[in-house]
Amino acid sequence: MNRSLLAIILVAALAITLPLFGQKKEDIVALQRDMAQVQQQLADMQKVQNQKLDDLSKLVQRAIDSSTQLAPTVSALQGSLQRSFTDALAKHQADTAQSLATINSKIDPLDRSVGSLQENVAQITRKFNDLNKTLDDLSSAIRLLQAPPAPPPAAVPTAAASSAAASTMYEAVYKAYSQGKEDTAMMGFIEYLKQYPQGEDAPSAQYYMGHLFDHASQYEDGVKAFQAVVDRYPDSSRASDAMYMIGVEYQKLKENAKAVAAYQAFVKQNPDHENTSKARARIAELRPAVATKNAKKK
Repeated sequence: MNRSLLAIILVAALAITLPLFGQKKEDIVALQRDMAQVQQQLADMQKVQNQKLDDLSKLVQRAIDSSTQLAPTVSALQGSLQRSFTDALAKHQADTAQSLATINSKIDPLDRSVGSLQENVAQITRKFNDLNKTLDDLSSAIRLLQAPPAPPPAAVPTAAASSAAASTMYEAVYKAYSQGKEDTAMMGFIEYLKQYPQGEDAPSAQYYMGHLFDHASQYEDGVKAFQAVVDRYPDSSRASDAMYMIGVEYQKLKENAKAVAAYQAFVKQNPDHENTSKARARIAELRPAVATKNAKKK
């Protein structure tokens, strides 16, 4: 019975340590050392047990041969030896449990470290893939921004049908934008401007591209996108909004002098715009920093 218990403890210890063979070399060596100590303890215990049982057998045999009157003494001796053996086995089992607990304490942090590392690798892979897709979208948008404005399309008999198609396309793209599907929206606005550069919603499409750049922290490209609204659609209501956003983008770029100039141009042309008070507040906020920087240059 005791030998079976010891065998079960040894097998459990081996089962716990086997999955760790893929871990760090120094952790595996430490676990092997712990297991060697447990095995040595089991071997020593078995040796002690065998020796005691052998001695007991010899004593019993001598007692029987000498006199049957020694039976009570032999029985007491057997009980004493049995108690000693039981106590020693209990102590050994406690030591073995402690050794296994030490091994488990080393296994748990390793398992957590491996799981955390795997999750970090998966997150990095997802972010890398998202970044590649975003860069592709941004490259297409930048090429569109750098292209010269397309000439107004010649009037065609199907102008009403074309306008309806353009409106339908814009509404679908704007829906994606409002739902936070920014990559889809960016590609949609680019395609819309390719097909309908002078469409009714072209100024808005160009304007929202600027906001998409802003959301991606691509502030320089945001300046270009908003400036394209001002240059290509100066009579659109979006032109005023874009002028204000140019100042915002320059401010995020820490180019305070350019930001102040952009806000001042916006206020001058749009004294009654809903963002005029905000622009004036930003000018007041940035002027001290601009003045200090100019003083240092002198």
